[in-house]
Amino acid sequence: MKPQYETWPLRKITGVKVTGPIETDSFPNTKFKVARGSASQCSKFTLADLPCLNPKDSFPLYNMLLKNMEKYELVMSHLKLMIQSYIKEKGEMDVEVVVILQKKPSIVLKENPKDFEKMKLGKLYSGDWFVVYYAMERSRADFHKVCFYLSDKHLYNTTFLEFILEHVSKFRGNKKDDIKCFSDRVLWYIEVRQAIYAMILKVYEVYKRIQG
Repeated sequence: MKPQYETWPLRKITGVKVTGPIETDSFPNTKFKVARGSASQCSKFTLADLPCLNPKDSFPLYNMLLKNMEKYELVMSHLKLMIQSYIKEKGEMDVEVVVILQKKPSIVLKENPKDFEKMKLGKLYSGDWFVVYYAMERSRADFHKVCFYLSDKHLYNTTFLEFILEHVSKFRGNKKDDIKCFSDRVLWYIEVRQAIYAMILKVYEVYKRIQG
């Protein structure tokens, strides 16, 4: 299975058609056929597939199906729960999304690796995908080494992530393939974060409406 940063579609859903129900014992699954972007590229998926797709796909689906609420009431009920859960989760995880949702993120950084004080600044360690950099304590003027893990990217703001990308690119000992893999993932997350941020701003009224 390809990683999400290679499979998540970022083109906006511009049209949706419900092509048929899927009988299940647990929830009202449904087939969708959607058009994306200005080229109206078509793709198909089910309601059960949404957790594996770009989270922002749930919002245009909700808004479009809302026009025929009575017909899709069961589907809308399940979609509503997915949207509520997603917004709540992002409000507890991403340091920039919490600004809109006015919540405090749950920040638990990974521990520094053993002997990381001896590791080179800017070098990519591809096993666990981390890089060491210098940071300055707010309470004092001295610098100390800090470890950034790729898996913790949601706990750092976009400006810092851009700094890390530049930091990694300047280290001559890093392999080009490693730099590309690392950069692709960070840039992917920045793009998704920006899309999520814009999405929440636009649909915040929808969010408050579905809370009721």
